[in-house]
Amino acid sequence: MKTLSVLVLAFFALSAQAQFKNRPLTKSNFEEIDFEGLVRLFLGKDARPLNSVEGIYLVSCTVTRQGGFLANPHREKVVRKKENYGKVAILKYYTNSKREFIEVSLTGKPSVNYPITGEFNVLSDDFGFIYKHYRPRESDWVFTFANPDQDLFECIATETRGKRTIRTKLTYLRIYPSNAAEEKPVVRR
Repeated sequence: MKTLSVLVLAFFALSAQAQFKNRPLTKSNFEEIDFEGLVRLFLGKDARPLNSVEGIYLVSCTVTRQGGFLANPHREKVVRKKENYGKVAILKYYTNSKREFIEVSLTGKPSVNYPITGEFNVLSDDFGFIYKHYRPRESDWVFTFANPDQDLFECIATETRGKRTIRTKLTYLRIYPSNAAEEKPVVRR
């Protein structure tokens, strides 16, 4: 009798578990928008003039090495090359006077908080920008962008370690707002 009641209890527990497993996930009744969609809405407003550097960009990186022990000092070797490895948003930063623009990483899983990976400051006469890239547990890299009015701009940082010269080249390709076509923000239902 005791084993029969245990078997009946186990049967009901397993059937209840199967019912909860097959139940569909509840969705929100409201429209949802991701952070990239919010950035697109923010940049698409007509209420204020858009700064020349604000937008959403794809970032590519090339690291080259020159010189070193028993190496030709005039030969450059590509150590690492990453095409479109990150997506970032560059936005005007109104709360702090030390930095004029911030770079927010859009790469990775959607989350509540997005990391600020760098800051931009305008050079005199809007000729270019000084970009400080934050690196965890290392010193920050400083890049200079010239002629940022285009949809593609590049910068190079050079670091010397002994007899080696290491150059890091960043390429930013603007994907929103682009001059070619207007896009709508990403809205999910």
